[in-house]
Amino acid sequence: MQGNLYKLTAMRIPAGQDYDDPISAVNGNVEGEKFYVSIVHTEKDDDSYYYVFKDGAVIIEGTDLDDVGNKVIDKIQEKLSVTDDDALNDLGQIVCMQDDADYDLDEDYWTFTVGNSGEVVADDRFNNGLLINLTPFYDTTINEAGECDDDDASEDHEFCGARTISI
Repeated sequence: MQGNLYKLTAMRIPAGQDYDDPISAVNGNVEGEKFYVSIVHTEKDDDSYYYVFKDGAVIIEGTDLDDVGNKVIDKIQEKLSVTDDDALNDLGQIVCMQDDADYDLDEDYWTFTVGNSGEVVADDRFNNGLLINLTPFYDTTINEAGECDDDDASEDHEFCGARTISI
């Protein structure tokens, strides 16, 4: 199928994380349990349609991005034990914003970059917080497992952010 593919990786930042270098959920410099999905936006019967793939299988699909996004947030909440409602609302913005890449996140809780090689500079206040990467691939061919062969991510829209959360 043809469409936009968004690779989303979310994880909790472990206590004691080394912040000497920029961090990322996808480059391997932060250890911990990760939540990974591919979100596909395509056209079906002349309407927008969304598929969410995990481990090569569709786990969520639908025509309403907010509904699909909320279901993704529920999965993240379950997998990473996130109970901070404000953090979950922020995650919803990241999941549902996608190709706009114009995030309105409170800098008291977030440090983030868009288009900076998928890395962000953080410090100790982010211990036990969330680390999110969203890598978009626009107008690409997506296979039946929710992946693409395209190596050219839209790096100027690649999001990486760390958020403090209440435990």
